[in-house]
Amino acid sequence: MAGKAEEVRFASPHSVQAIGRELQGIFASLKAGSVEPLQSTSGALAAFDDSADIEIVASGASFTSMWAVQVYVWDYEDYREVAVVALGDGGLTRAMVGARYTTSLGNSIRKRDQVALRLGYEPPVRETERFPENSYEEAPTASPAPSPVTISAPPPPPAPNVIPPAQIPLREFVEAAGFEAITPEMYKGTYLVDDDRSQVLWVSFSDTVSLISPIADGIGEPLPEWLTNNDFGRYTVKSFATWAVIQLDLPLSTSEDTLRQEALIIAQYADTWENAISPGNDAL
Repeated sequence: MAGKAEEVRFASPHSVQAIGRELQGIFASLKAGSVEPLQSTSGALAAFDDSADIEIVASGASFTSMWAVQVYVWDYEDYREVAVVALGDGGLTRAMVGARYTTSLGNSIRKRDQVALRLGYEPPVRETERFPENSYEEAPTASPAPSPVTISAPPPPPAPNVIPPAQIPLREFVEAAGFEAITPEMYKGTYLVDDDRSQVLWVSFSDTVSLISPIADGIGEPLPEWLTNNDFGRYTVKSFATWAVIQLDLPLSTSEDTLRQEALIIAQYADTWENAISPGNDAL
């Protein structure tokens, strides 16, 4: 009845403290029922373990099964190494006990991917990507090299009415997902992030694909220090019309699967911030 595990591992430029704070928000948004430190199996010799700076296991339950994810963070001089591991019970255990009372590897992998993407993991791009069902296969196009994006700097301003050919397939994808065109470069949609909560999301096309989601209304500009002093990880906090928003810029070569995952993650993260700033409010 051996269990199964699937790991992703990557480097992060952020501090251990910043990653720890990000994990708090991530597992709150995932509604983890438990977040605990990993227990050493070395007994009296545990003090001699080659331990990571963060070693935790988070778990939760859905209607059909449970999920569990381990996170390890090692602090090196110039970077942090992060490992996110999805855990699951073997097929024999699930057959004997029942799926509802065991840990689903597939469910855990979905949670693992959400955690890893929020921490800065960039999944490998597959050579062939497809559009959603009932759509068409993307025609090969030459994608411009992605520009490096820094967390502290805002993205470059959009180029009005100039849509590079490489953006057209992603625009078709966004339209097929039900987003409404506000301008030729901007689309607006609403994500259902929970049974009773939703979140506004804008997708903007310029020399990047920008995902933008509001976290507060009427805060004004400049944004208050109590908000800007927070570490938003991969996201930039900024003013957008009357809102304070978080923004994530992605290269034009981003695949549809990655864009779909990133859109859901930023919507969940923005909803967490909205609820923290205005508890119980769901106006954005």
